[in-house]
Amino acid sequence: MSSPALELQRRLIRAMSAQEKIRASEALRAAAWALKAAWIRSQHPELSEVDVQDAVRRWFRDAAA
Repeated sequence: MSSPALELQRRLIRAMSAQEKIRASEALRAAAWALKAAWIRSQHPELSEVDVQDAVRRWFRDAAA
């Protein structure tokens, strides 16, 4: 199933240089990290920032397995 928006997205990605794709993937990863950290903080306000970052790191590590 293909929509006009999906086709546009595919064309835009194909037109990107490798460096642009790397920057985009880094930005997406940073956004995902920040969102997960915010969620953990909201669920566990007692955690220190170090503990929040450790929890995010574990979540990303385990998700990759």
